[in-house]
Amino acid sequence: MLFAGFRAQDVPRLCAIQFSNDGKIENIAQVLISKDGPVVMLTASPVTIRAGAVCSALKAEDVRSAGFIVAGQPASDQIADQIRKQITPAMSKDFGKEVCESYVPADSGFTTKITVAGTAHPEMTEKVIWVSLNEGYAVAP
Repeated sequence: MLFAGFRAQDVPRLCAIQFSNDGKIENIAQVLISKDGPVVMLTASPVTIRAGAVCSALKAEDVRSAGFIVAGQPASDQIADQIRKQITPAMSKDFGKEVCESYVPADSGFTTKITVAGTAHPEMTEKVIWVSLNEGYAVAP
């Protein structure tokens, strides 16, 4: 499991890469999308590994099928639909663009190297660490 931007054991993002027996790879992610609540978005998206980077294209379907946790509790269908309506316009500009994330050793962990549609985005660099599921990390502000 990969944790980005860690502080103590509360992190803004958790990602797990899952490999299936049929060769498919999926990124299981929990992402803090609002400190107000807080609100965490849960997604499961297919990815590919290319040149050592984890790559995928953000799709509208990812947002439509996302789950949400609000104030530590699963959001009702009605609340989840409201959240989707709020975040989809902001995210839609990136639908279809391939995002690739590689991990470069740094300090006591790694930093990310991000490209979007083939263009490097150093402003998106984050400090990340690899930890086990049982180490007690959680997505929180």
